[in-house]
Amino acid sequence: MALSSDGSILVTGSVNKHIMIWCSTMEEPRQWHLQQTLVDGIKEVSSDGSVIMALSDVIIIWRRTKNQPPRWTSRIMLPAQGNFESGSPVVLSPDGSSIAAGFENGDIIIWDIASEEYHSRSNKTYKRLGLDLPVKLLAYSSNSSLLASNQNDRSVRVWGPSYITNEIQNYYCYSLDAGEHFYPTAISFSPNSELLVLGFSDGIIRIIDITPQIPFCNRH
Repeated sequence: MALSSDGSILVTGSVNKHIMIWCSTMEEPRQWHLQQTLVDGIKEVSSDGSVIMALSDVIIIWRRTKNQPPRWTSRIMLPAQGNFESGSPVVLSPDGSSIAAGFENGDIIIWDIASEEYHSRSNKTYKRLGLDLPVKLLAYSSNSSLLASNQNDRSVRVWGPSYITNEIQNYYCYSLDAGEHFYPTAISFSPNSELLVLGFSDGIIRIIDITPQIPFCNRH
């Protein structure tokens, strides 16, 4: 199940190969039969509701126009060498142009939906520093220009895709409170992309101002 960022469109999918779309302008939800079985259901929907992402054994992408059934467009294979696990994060950019996935070996890869090829991956500096813990959380900013990640440690990194170098640049990094006994379990950007909101398993919510750009921080 996924909700568009403006709250106007709700999309659900099921293992019985049906997809349902609720819209604030519809009196009744629309339902369509799919060709694929959705093992993990609908995961994300773009901010305007035109791009829908689901997971089975691959990443499945549909596109839709207003009041029309979703049209299957892409099947993106997950690279086996990235050690992708069932709990690894996969997120759709709000503008519906790309998908980011985190891997057990610390890699972060971004795919371009139109070309079905990756256009960015975590840079060599990031890997050289030994930050190879499994990627647990990913989140796009509302304008799709930034990507935040956490790897089950006490720091949050904010990345920016580079379409020239095919690498994800490490913009800045923020250390969490050293006295925090829990790692974050949820992460999200504020609508203006200036704040990061983190949720923890002990019920604490922390807000980080990311306007001060800190070049790098070491893992605790």
